[in-house]
Amino acid sequence: MKKKEKLEITSISSRGQVVIPLGIREKLLIDQGDKFMVVGEGDTIILKKLQVPSIKDITKLIDKTKEISKPDKT
Repeated sequence: MKKKEKLEITSISSRGQVVIPLGIREKLLIDQGDKFMVVGEGDTIILKKLQVPSIKDITKLIDKTKEISKPDKT
């Protein structure tokens, strides 16, 4: 933890839902509907926010794929 970050405590509901405290949601720019990868091991649960690539990133990936897949003219 950096510079005395405030420790937050939350609980799980009967439906298995966990509330991420507002301060953390604001700091990490978490909005309703965001998707997370969940990993559990022992008594530890890790939530990793999934980032949806932008159109610009997808276009770059497509262009790079096209470049790589061009036949070799040697």
